[in-house]
Amino acid sequence: MSYIITLLHQDKPIHKDVRKFIQDGAYAYPLQQKIQKDKGWSDALFAMVAWPSFYQALCRIPRSHRISIMKLSHRLWNTNYQNSKYYGETDNCPICQASKETVEHVYRCQHPAAIEQRAEIVQQLLHNLAPTTPVMVLDTIKSGLHQWVSTDFRTEFRSPTEGSKLLAFAELARAFQAQGELGWDAFVRGQIHQLWEQAF
Repeated sequence: MSYIITLLHQDKPIHKDVRKFIQDGAYAYPLQQKIQKDKGWSDALFAMVAWPSFYQALCRIPRSHRISIMKLSHRLWNTNYQNSKYYGETDNCPICQASKETVEHVYRCQHPAAIEQRAEIVQQLLHNLAPTTPVMVLDTIKSGLHQWVSTDFRTEFRSPTEGSKLLAFAELARAFQAQGELGWDAFVRGQIHQLWEQAF
């Protein structure tokens, strides 16, 4: 004789690995709270991130690289701003020597050498996306990244498809604006808005 046992959680059956389900339950919510506190995100904004895509991409990275990627993703890089707080060293950016080297500054430093290297990295990103990504989506992403890194001031960025009556272009504009709410810094750290999938 055999038996089938169905485990329920909040009156719903559990269809996935039970051990993973318990681990997720133990760690997922505290981690969510930490991320929301660090970023100033509401529950609604947190829910707008395409977390399944983030996880899927992370699983494709060799385990030996995942710690570095997670530090990048959650703003845990060791910068001179951090070093100055804990070790008494200068907090200046080692490239421009003009600003504090925060995580955000690493992405947005306006020194010519930093701009050149960043342009190469963005081109590599777009090149990697090109085989499977529509040209207009690539152009919209490129525009958002360019606007974000080109200014130190908080301004409202504009999608290249803004105002278009075409449905596909209007969807791109919505994804662009929604990413702005999360932050383009979140985009470069893998935390992309769910509306990109719809726009895609």
